[in-house]
Amino acid sequence: MNCKIGFLSFVMFSSIIILFLTVQGKVEAAELHCLEDPCTFLVDCPADCTRSGYKTGQCVPTKKDPAVRLCCCDI
Repeated sequence: MNCKIGFLSFVMFSSIIILFLTVQGKVEAAELHCLEDPCTFLVDCPADCTRSGYKTGQCVPTKKDPAVRLCCCDI
């Protein structure tokens, strides 16, 4: 009886791992459009994006200088 429980547990865990590995490659990043102005306040960015016709937005640090944050909107 214990062998069956152990085997079924192994099958269940391995199927979850296989499922996780196959789904992980299918997740796509959302396409972003960054505005020219740097973020001064976190609440300004979503408001600027909705005024520009986008859904939402967030402040994202730049690759060259992480201290500078740009407002990037979801397309």
